Amino acid sequence: MALADTASDCYWLDRPERPAPCPALEGREEADLVIAGGGFTGLWAALQAKEADPGRDVVLLEAKSVAEGASGRNGGFADLSLTHGLFNGLRHFPTEIETLEQLGLENYREWFASLKRHEIEADVEENGTLWVATAPYQVENLREHVADLRRFDGAVEWFDRDAVRAQVDSPTYLAGVWIHRAAIVDPARLCWGLRDAILRLGVRLYESCPVEQIARAGAGIELRCASGSVHARKAVLATNAFRSPLYRMRRASIPIWDYALTTEPLSKSQLESLGWRNRPRAAGFLGVRIHGHGIGRIPIWGAGGTRPARSPRDAPSSAQFCAQALCSVASRADPQHRGPVDPARACTRGRKRGTARPLVAHTRLGRPRIRFLTPHPR
Repeated sequence: MALADTASDCYWLDRPERPAPCPALEGREEADLVIAGGGFTGLWAALQAKEADPGRDVVLLEAKSVAEGASGRNGGFADLSLTHGLFNGLRHFPTEIETLEQLGLENYREWFASLKRHEIEADVEENGTLWVATAPYQVENLREHVADLRRFDGAVEWFDRDAVRAQVDSPTYLAGVWIHRAAIVDPARLCWGLRDAILRLGVRLYESCPVEQIARAGAGIELRCASGSVHARKAVLATNAFRSPLYRMRRASIPIWDYALTTEPLSKSQLESLGWRNRPRAAGFLGVRIHGHGIGRIPIWGAGGTRPARSPRDAPSSAQFCAQALCSVASRADPQHRGPVDPARACTRGRKRGTARPLVAHTRLGRPRIRFLTPHPR
């Protein structure tokens, strides 16, 4: 598959309905709460702050524009897990996994309720996640995990070769597990919907004003930008994958990069020829994720890392990895995206060998865990 004619841009953000940015901060302002960062974490924090107390004066500062960062350029997958997957949670939090899964379920339900309550249109489709096996050993591994999946979520189905191909007709799929409680979402439209919601609630949003300094000021705190400052009683730092105003936080987070390709618009007959029924998100064992969204295109993610390439040609193996996975779907891909998709998924080693302490709540792949602020463990 040739990549020479692909565009290095983000499909989700390349839309005519992208809102015009709000003006930058000018001068000094006062507030009850100031938030740095206009991604999912900052937007949800502003929304929930106003829901909890409509009279609370909230200011949100965004370095560029809402959805410009990782929150607007991610996989658009929404599921229950707060631990980057059940199996990761079982491995790292075995004694707390029941509580974490219950919180994840409550969070997932409230995520849908919030979208309905604030009339946010984000092309959400609750079609589930289809984990697939493409090699015999993967079939056995997947079968072993079914019991754990059903232990925490009864809405799980096992598919043999014929059954999984009835969902997505790929000759490479040998078996699969369909997890019903999962959704796909347009992450940029979700950001823009949250933006509109907080503006309606009276949040003051300033864009194109990165926070350069944080300082204590009397009984409160002051966030300073090049063109002004905000003094507030409390502050929320939601910069995540991007440079934090606090030096100690810069050492506590590692941005995870991913590479994505999106097909050109596919005709109805092309889409039907794929045998993609119910449009589930298909996720494979090799880190490839295919987004079955009803947008006339098929995005695919995979081959990420902790350091971005400067251009797609600087990381040919990553781009080609995604391209090869698309060969059976369409003749060429358009456009191509590179950027951080997993803000602040980080942990640091504790002093005792083998221990790890999560430091920051994260927003991986646009999942609804962005609404869940994890308390700092002691």
